[in-house]
Amino acid sequence: MHTVNRVMKKHEQQEPLITSVREWLIQNQLTKVTLSNISISKIQRHFRIGYNRAAIILEMLEVEVNEKITAIEKHHE
Repeated sequence: MHTVNRVMKKHEQQEPLITSVREWLIQNQLTKVTLSNISISKIQRHFRIGYNRAAIILEMLEVEVNEKITAIEKHHE
């Protein structure tokens, strides 16, 4: 999990808005807003940002999720 925390901190330094996007995703979990159905345009509209910035944020979130999955899998080995 240390790797996951490092990745998240690095992303927060590179993109301050990522924390708000994470919180938005968590708050909207009940309405089925998850990484599987979130889109660049949803992030753009909600946070009123450009395409490139929204795409980078989504890519960062995908990396974080993959890191968490990898950490969990290693823990269960």
